[in-house]
Amino acid sequence: MMLELLHLSIWFDFGSLMSRSLMLSHLGLFLLWQPVWRGDEKLSIRNTVLFIVFTLSITFWLNFWLLFAWLILLIGFISGRVTLNRSESTIYIIAIGFLVLELLFGCVPELADIKIEKAYLFEMAIPILPILILFLPTDKSQHTIQIVDFIHAITASMLTSLVALGSLLNMFLSDTSYFVSLAGTSIAIGGFIICISWLLTSQSRFSGITQLWSNYMLNIGTPFEEWLSDLSEINEQDLSPEDFLQKAMEKLVQFLWISGVKWKLNETISDIGEATNNEVEIEHKDFKVYIYTYSPRRRFT
Repeated sequence: MMLELLHLSIWFDFGSLMSRSLMLSHLGLFLLWQPVWRGDEKLSIRNTVLFIVFTLSITFWLNFWLLFAWLILLIGFISGRVTLNRSESTIYIIAIGFLVLELLFGCVPELADIKIEKAYLFEMAIPILPILILFLPTDKSQHTIQIVDFIHAITASMLTSLVALGSLLNMFLSDTSYFVSLAGTSIAIGGFIICISWLLTSQSRFSGITQLWSNYMLNIGTPFEEWLSDLSEINEQDLSPEDFLQKAMEKLVQFLWISGVKWKLNETISDIGEATNNEVEIEHKDFKVYIYTYSPRRRFT
């Protein structure tokens, strides 16, 4: 419903009173879905006032530049959504495709005052994508969490903005049609992403880049960093070494991809969570840790 109302707001006499009403309804549904605050969390007065001001500002000063920024923000939110549920991942992929199409064919051409041939086809075809979500199976048995990976969110938003604005620049410089410029820009950026992905794989000759990237990613707000922060807080408590180890493992099991942990210290064996067929063994002298994950992992670093 949130996506369909957004589509109607863009394509149904954008900027009119009806369009603003549809956008207001869209923002209301966004508040129900939003991945920033937990569903059981009470909003503070400050956050409530900020969201009301934000909603009224978009509704009152609605224009294509504000729409462009809002679509980029939504793409970031959905791209950075953390989930292990395959059905939910498919839903997010459909939603991202929908938003990108709205951006490229409903917003960007209006910013540059470009008339798209047979625009009515996009007007009728794009809203079909959210309807597909209704036919996807839901699986509540897998773990999910209300969190956004801001690194993925920022990367997706920047790449989408680059495709959109790069297509316009390419069109004006090469004096070609919008579709040709969009195709050329998409291929160029896609090729760049493929090259970067290859450089970051272990099969390339530049394996050092992978190590540098991994070390960098471990220090910018990842779950691993949060786990280390939790350990530092636990360390301030007056606990025995065994109790500290127990607390550390309890925090480790809270990772989305970890189902259980078993460790062996000298002759003592302890475990937390559920064991699966996907096991990773880490050994250091007389200390062994067995980490069980929901899905196979190629490497633990």
